[in-house]
Amino acid sequence: MLETLAYIQIGLGLFGDLGREFRERAEQIEQTLKLRRQQIAAAEQSGAASLESLKRAADLLEGALAGAQDAAKSADSTGLTYLAIGILLLLAVNVLAASLANWTLEGQFARWRSDPSVAHGWLLPRC
Repeated sequence: MLETLAYIQIGLGLFGDLGREFRERAEQIEQTLKLRRQQIAAAEQSGAASLESLKRAADLLEGALAGAQDAAKSADSTGLTYLAIGILLLLAVNVLAASLANWTLEGQFARWRSDPSVAHGWLLPRC
């Protein structure tokens, strides 16, 4: 199970699109910002009283857009972290499995050497 988790982490690190959600959010904010700028241009031409509130909303959207773009870049850069964690976990699981197998086989060999009646070799019923 841990080995499967390690392979999943490696896959995420290599092939995962970790910043997709933030990029999609940035695109939505950008579309809203374009609409808001069009509204500002229309309000300037008509002399509407809501011009200041539209400009404040546009400024807030620009800040949110920058934040979403930064978050997307940050999420994309975590791919190497996922890859490193996956490789380290895979190595740790395999070292643990090899150590446990060596310890188990050494114990079985010691029992067989001291008592020849202990099962030995590859017997089909034991597989």
